[in-house]
Amino acid sequence: MAAIQKFQPASARVTGRGIAGNVCRHYSATLLNIVVALLFIANTINIAADLGAMADATKLLIAARNRLCPAVRRDSVAAQIFLDYKRYVAVLKWLTLCLSPMSVRWPSPMSG
Repeated sequence: MAAIQKFQPASARVTGRGIAGNVCRHYSATLLNIVVALLFIANTINIAADLGAMADATKLLIAARNRLCPAVRRDSVAAQIFLDYKRYVAVLKWLTLCLSPMSVRWPSPMSG
């Protein structure tokens, strides 16, 4: 998947077509359908893995029995859907900056 994401923009710049356009132009429609189905499956698995990782990170930050977990999950999905990419990236960067110190076990000043 990473290879496709790296190769596709260069291919599109040269040919003026996307992956589906190039496959359709040079190969049969059956192969195009297979490529599209495989891409759909790969993207679905990738999104599921991302959401699972976000859920695990949420459990680390917020107790699992806390009533805020469903609200945090809902807000995370809403942000992915309704915010444009640049704004969403900025929000994630600030959350990472603010929440990173919480994951470090700082030594207690009283421990001597």
